[in-house]
Formats: sequence, structure tokens, C-alpha cells
Amino acid sequence: MAGIGFQLQKMFQEDYFSSRAKAYGFTILLTSGPWLITIAVLTLLQWGMKNYDVDLRTRELFVVSISYTFIFSQVIYFSLQLVVTRYIADLFYAGKIEDVAATSVGLAKLTTSIALLLWIPFALLTPIPFWYDWLVLILFLIMNLIWVLFLYSTATKEYMNIVYAFFFGGLLTVVGFWVLPIGELVLSLPYIKGAAVMLGVFTLGMLVTLLWLLYHLFISFPERPYLTNGAF
Repeated sequence: MAGIGFQLQKMFQEDYFSSRAKAYGFTILLTSGPWLITIAVLTLLQWGMKNYDVDLRTRELFVVSISYTFIFSQVIYFSLQLVVTRYIADLFYAGKIEDVAATSVGLAKLTTSIALLLWIPFALLTPIPFWYDWLVLILFLIMNLIWVLFLYSTATKEYMNIVYAFFFGGLLTVVGFWVLPIGELVLSLPYIKGAAVMLGVFTLGMLVTLLWLLYHLFISFPERPYLTNGAF
């Protein structure tokens, strides 16, 4: 993330109004872009469900499910962020660029394991059907892996790629809702199944974001001789 700071500092040092405006816009986009896009997507989906007069319980269950996956995935992410960032910086300093991608495998395994441990008591204690818990788990794992790749994407210094990944994933979600008869389908289902359909639509968009970031990681670090070791 230090690279972002250096790039912004260079922009702010220029006396041109356009450079400063660009720097402020760049700051907002990078620090809040993924969150703003996600919030906009959720707002549009809720508005769409309300437009179809979808049951309030369906909307609430959908929003609560996503809120918990985001909150707990962020808890895992921030608990590991400092250590991983320092370790990646040391690899760059030592010139071991080829080991960066390999460490992402180890971090993904660790993050996934922690996510499963957090999900188990949730699945056991919640009154909702167990099959719905599995849908929440899929989204939870995807979000955790997205934050892992988010961390490594900053090392490439192509910061706008992160915003593009969230934008196109969110765009697919919103377009899918309006182009396909999702609203009518949700309206015809019981509230838990309706929320499950909406959760699936949102998860599909996040999967696109994940694959986008994963592809970018592979092309940014093509030399991965120790990738199979999953070292971290």
C-alpha cells in the first residue's frame, strides 16, 4: 500500500488544480471504491426487490446474510493484513518476486481454514435451514479470497484493477437481476428460498470479481516455481 501513498504524494506536490483534483478522486476511488460499488449494488438490488414488492423478510434475510459475510471476512482480513503486508515487502526487498504468488496460496489456505471455523458455530446455532448456511459459506469463502487477492493486487501497483474487478462484478449482478426474471422468481418463492436466489445472484457477481483478481495475479507474477508448495 506504500506505493499508493507515493503516487498520491507525487500528485499532491503538483500545483495544478487538475492534479490535486485527480489526486483527491484517486484517493476516494482506491480507499472507498470497492465499498461504494458494493453499497451501490446492494442498494439497486434492494430497490429492485422493493419494486417487485418482494416480502420484507426476504429482503432483510438477504441483507443480513451479506452484512455478516462482509463483517467477518473483514475481521479475518485485518487480523492478517499487517503481517502479510510486511512479509510481501520483505520479499520485494530481497528480490524474491517469484515467491509472492506462492505466498498467496498459503494465505488463502489459512484464511479459508479460519473462515470455516467461524462458519461452523454460525451454521449450528442459526434457525435457518442448513442448505442456506452452505450458500452463506460459499459467499463467505469467496469474500475472504477476494480480500486475499485485494492485498496482493496492491503489490502490482495497478490499483485501478481492483476497482475494475468490483465494478464489473457488481455490474453483472445488477444487469443479471434486471435482464433475467429474477424479481418475479423471488416474488413467487417462500422468503428463505427467495433470499437464497438473491444471495446466489450476488455471489455470482463476487465470483466474477474473484476470478478477475486471480487472473491479474497470475499475469502479474508469471514466474511461480514454488507455487505448489503454498509457502507462506
